[in-house]
Amino acid sequence: MLKFDFLKKRSFRFLFLAVSGFLSGLTTCYTQLGILQWISIIPAALVAFSVADDEKNRLRSAYCYGLFFYMTYFMAVWHWFAVMYPLEFTGMDKMTALAVVVAAVLGLPLVQASTFAFVFVLFAKIKRGRVVSRFPILAPIAFAVLWAIFEWTQTLFWFGVPWGRLPLGQTGVLFTLQTASLFGSYFVTFIIVLVNALLAYALYRADLRRVCAVSCAAVFAVNAFTGVVLMSLRPTERETAKVAAVQGNISSTEKWAGNWWDLTKERYGALTAEAVAEGAEIVIWPETVVRVPVENKDVFEWLSDLANDQNVTLLVGCFSDFGRRNSVVAFGPDGEMSEDIYSKRYLVPFGEFVPMRGIIVAILPWLTEIGMLSGDLTPGDSANVLDTEYGTIGSMICFDSIYEPTALDSAGSGAELIAIETNDSWFYDSAALWMHEGQAKMRAIETGKYVVRAANTGVSAIISPKGEVLSELGPLKTGYVAGEVGFIPQNTLYVYIGNLFVWLAIAAVVGVISADVTLGILENRKARNEDSALQ
Repeated sequence: MLKFDFLKKRSFRFLFLAVSGFLSGLTTCYTQLGILQWISIIPAALVAFSVADDEKNRLRSAYCYGLFFYMTYFMAVWHWFAVMYPLEFTGMDKMTALAVVVAAVLGLPLVQASTFAFVFVLFAKIKRGRVVSRFPILAPIAFAVLWAIFEWTQTLFWFGVPWGRLPLGQTGVLFTLQTASLFGSYFVTFIIVLVNALLAYALYRADLRRVCAVSCAAVFAVNAFTGVVLMSLRPTERETAKVAAVQGNISSTEKWAGNWWDLTKERYGALTAEAVAEGAEIVIWPETVVRVPVENKDVFEWLSDLANDQNVTLLVGCFSDFGRRNSVVAFGPDGEMSEDIYSKRYLVPFGEFVPMRGIIVAILPWLTEIGMLSGDLTPGDSANVLDTEYGTIGSMICFDSIYEPTALDSAGSGAELIAIETNDSWFYDSAALWMHEGQAKMRAIETGKYVVRAANTGVSAIISPKGEVLSELGPLKTGYVAGEVGFIPQNTLYVYIGNLFVWLAIAAVVGVISADVTLGILENRKARNEDSALQ
């Protein structure tokens, strides 16, 4: 081993973890730093190796180090929330708004880190086990596998919020992200962490330096080469159409003002007419452009007449089910509304529903003031793809787009094009806007579909199946993006197999731990037999 005795000191460990965590977190916010992801986790991996090898460190120490590392990581991921102060659109007083912002910038990272910290605990347990002792090259693989698994667990619970996944940093590189179309974004996470862990192990274990270095180069090269090949392949488009995504640039404050209806009709009506005049055949509006139920007679008639007068297929973000659901409805050129209505499946905690409402109201009532709705919304429960004369369109509304199951479900249900309707006006012009767009790029690659993103105040974009931005309108601008997109019937391998990679990773971890336990039992039994023979 190289001399890493200094890593036995807590001060150096925390320094390494702080630098590694904060830098890795920033790469998910600013994709121009994405290339650094391939080395930014090295310091954290070195600490993980050191802690696991130090038998004096109990597993609770490993948990504390993991908690600190992921706390710094997620603080960097969520740092943009401070820009939202003083949350004027909620009507909060400044002290309450400050409490909410602090809760987001510090509290949310703490909640997420408290789960991710078990990566260090399980890694220490596995590395100290008999299997890795016999096959030490498995150590960096185990660290990467555990990270990928815990990244996946963020999608399982409302407090997980998978906003800052590692692959976001690669949306500015793209060719390193293409294997997500085969095995999903968690596989890309595994590759990123594995490269870092192998480089760290090459430094940490001089006796394994060559094999780690060669393995690292091979892993990176194969992933990159596969990505280049996949980017060169073009899917077969069954049909093409010119699509426009309208960005009305009406803030949340304006949307809830008294004259919102006149402003909405004037701006969205004019922009839609302009887009159609330039050839748009399908026009997509953002999330909840219409803040009253579509069942409202005046609203329904206006939307129907607009689609009919402009001879266009119009997808509108609105409330449905008499205000109980956040939905997307489609009006055809004949003015008829589609029977299929897509409703948002992943609701925003505290924005669209209050989790554990009774407890929150009693303990932290100010958190219930974030949302602008009088009650909890009802989530949708199916993909409900929309049929048009050009092909089928699957929708994802805002928060939906950070969860890959929504995109996989849409593609699996026959969607040939994906529309993302979102209201990102809460984010102003912060890094969050670009992170959210990055999620759309990931969904495009995973499904192999064109993605049309319509955002209320930006960023609106048309994204190719390879994650390339074909057209884009920046934040706080009024207008629309338009372009020709293809309706693609074939699906990627990932759509068919889903998160099989994650389940195989879980099985591998369970297998290694089980093997450790079994070997321990066999060794103890052998030792008892030898003692009996000696007696």
